[in-house]
This record gives sequence, C-alpha cells and structure tokens, in this order.
Amino acid sequence: MSTRSMVCIKQSDKSLKAMFKHWDGYPEFMIPFLEKYNDDDKAEELVKFEAVESFMTQEMKDSAQGRFSDQYDEDKFVKLSTGDYLYDGDGSPIVYKDLSELWHDNPMVQFVYVWDGYRWIVCDYDALDL
Repeated sequence: MSTRSMVCIKQSDKSLKAMFKHWDGYPEFMIPFLEKYNDDDKAEELVKFEAVESFMTQEMKDSAQGRFSDQYDEDKFVKLSTGDYLYDGDGSPIVYKDLSELWHDNPMVQFVYVWDGYRWIVCDYDALDL
C-alpha cells in the first residue's frame, strides 16, 4: 500500500501551492529528502507538477531501473538541481485556500509537508481535529 502525501508551498496570501505524491509519503522518507530543499528556490523547483508518482535519489533511480527496468520510462524522470529526480510528473500545481480545503479535496492523503519560507512543517491527518 502506498502512503500518499502532498508537498506544498505556503503563499504570501496563506494559500497552499500543492503537488500530490503517490508513493513513499511517510515522514521517515520525506523529512530527510526535503532537508535538501530548504530554501524558497529549491522548494519551488520541487513543487512543479500537480502530481508525481515518486521522488528518487540517484541511487534509488539506479536501483529501480536495474530491478524494474520494464516499469520505468527514462523519459518520465525529471532531474532537479540537487541531483534528485521526480518521476512521472503531470500537470501544474494546484492552489488550495488552506489545509482544510486540501484535505477535503484529497481524502486519501495521509501527510502534508508545507514549506513556510523557513522550514518544512509536517501535518498528519490523524493528528488533526477537522
């Protein structure tokens, strides 16, 4: 089963520019991965699609292509300035007015990661009182 998540950038009007991430959205993977995207420009680079299947390091990409070469299309990898990859990106980011609207529209999402201009904030659906 996949852990679905959203990666967001908090806008000046408090809205959230968001990208859906299908696989590996649990904090044990996402927090170390997001630490490399700790400024506005890098966060913006990361949130460039409406949805992606996965984020991958170079090592993960090499491993996936070696073990599951028939499942990964090289043309669907987007290399980022950090050397990481987005896989199978589609569309443009969606803007939500707030977290309540985001979760209302995406009930299968477990975690939301928000760049607030200073740090990444982790929001867990199970911990909210909506």
